Amino acid sequence: MRDFTHDRPRIQFKVGDDIFECAPAIPARTLMNFAVRFDSITEKSTGADQMDAMVSILEVSLKPESLKRFLLRMEDNEDPIDLIQVNDIVEWVMGEYGLRPTTSSEPSASGQPLPDDGTNSTANTSGGA
Repeated sequence: MRDFTHDRPRIQFKVGDDIFECAPAIPARTLMNFAVRFDSITEKSTGADQMDAMVSILEVSLKPESLKRFLLRMEDNEDPIDLIQVNDIVEWVMGEYGLRPTTSSEPSASGQPLPDDGTNSTANTSGGA
């Protein structure tokens, strides 16, 4: 019998003094539905649509107590979580669950893949001179 059980790491991040915790996994169907919804967001989408999509990933990933504190901090004038932080957090959280954001890092100046993409920089060199 093959066992598909696997350990799930604890997913946490920190903003200021607050530590936020995500669920160790998101149910597959929820994650697939979110991915389809997030992929439908385009540059032509309104800012509200984009913000709703970003908040949606937080709603499905953050544990309830963390979500409550996070949303309060997004409206806190004294100790806010700003839009740049939200964007960075959402991209990181999506990566933790195996999703990739629709906007990716810029390619290197040479047009070659970045070194951390899993490719070997010597893979395309010839063996002879």
